[in-house]
Amino acid sequence: MIIRDRINREKGAIAIIVAVVVVPVLLGFLSLAIDVGYAFVVRNQMQNAADAAALAGANNMFKGGDVNSAQSISYAASTANGFTTGTNNVTVTASTPPSAGTFSGKGGFMQVSISHVINPFFARYIGVANIPISVAAVAGPSGSKPCILTLAKTGNSLNFNGNGSIDAVNCGIYVNSNSGSGLSVTGNATVTGNPIDVVGNSFSKVGNGSISTVTTGVAPEADPFASMARPSSTCTNPNPYSKFGNGTLTLNPGTYCGGISLTGNFSVTLNPGLYVIYGGGITLAGNISMSGSGVTIYNTGNGSTYPYGALHLTGNAALDLSAPTSGNYAGMLFFQDPSNTQAAFITGNSGSNFAGNMYFPNNVLTFTGNSSSNIPVGSIVASTVTFTGNDSLSVTNTYGSSNTSQSTITLVQ
Repeated sequence: MIIRDRINREKGAIAIIVAVVVVPVLLGFLSLAIDVGYAFVVRNQMQNAADAAALAGANNMFKGGDVNSAQSISYAASTANGFTTGTNNVTVTASTPPSAGTFSGKGGFMQVSISHVINPFFARYIGVANIPISVAAVAGPSGSKPCILTLAKTGNSLNFNGNGSIDAVNCGIYVNSNSGSGLSVTGNATVTGNPIDVVGNSFSKVGNGSISTVTTGVAPEADPFASMARPSSTCTNPNPYSKFGNGTLTLNPGTYCGGISLTGNFSVTLNPGLYVIYGGGITLAGNISMSGSGVTIYNTGNGSTYPYGALHLTGNAALDLSAPTSGNYAGMLFFQDPSNTQAAFITGNSGSNFAGNMYFPNNVLTFTGNSSSNIPVGSIVASTVTFTGNDSLSVTNTYGSSNTSQSTITLVQ
């Protein structure tokens, strides 16, 4: 009996010891599990905010927005999802181009990083004062992204002559010609593209110029604008717009029957909208400056009454034009009727800025002279493209169109 009582007393003592030692440990694990679970929930919320912010900023650039507006929209998207930089130990950083990772330095991509310090519920009692959490996301264009695409299937379709330079480092140069001279580099031209793909099994390089790595024997690239509907237009009365002299002009969207011709020292503003050039084309000669945002220029006509005309920008023309960011022709700056085979010329000392796509499906597009042109958003798609003289061109395609199969914005990292 005495022994049994002693055993019972020892069991009670052991139970007390277990309660004193084990229960606090279990409670500690339980409390830590609660804090870790909470941290995972917060991290998922932060990742969702970073994803949304990166997509919002990249989409803004895709539609023609500049760096500042894209960053502002990214910060706003992060705030809308519960994380505002400088509030509650939160830091949000939106940067374009990304500063690290696979897409480091690539235009058109938005990187958003969010860091947050949370205060644990229970872990602080075991010495964990705070839990830092960091997430990041990168969004940008995916799919086919041509900077320059020549559609001609045969012959010499992309030519770089003289001392010019072409910078297409953030997107591709594609040559659909199966000719061994479909791509030709002559003189001191410098050509940079990522990638440069040629359907033919070779290309031509003569002189001291340089060109980045070329891949030959590839499959043809699809025309990203092939499905774009042509604007409907007709003309019953000739109404060409022609001016000679000096001064300030403002043009409004609409149909110009017989084309536009400006010669002299004009400063021209184009109001937003669709400009249908029905016959006659556009000719700028002299010291013309032209600016306009939200503009699409469609060059068409017919074979008789209103003959097809060329796009001819000569002399010292300086243009600062941007395409619309919404609507049927979002992203399209110059659109030439596929039935219009007249050439397009950008010549002289133009120093122009084209924010939008330049589409000449059955035409030769020539950049020549000493001009310096920039396409901050958009691409050049033409049957044949030629660069001559000392012309320099910088082009970065982040500009898609609402009804093409070109690029879309997705999370890429």
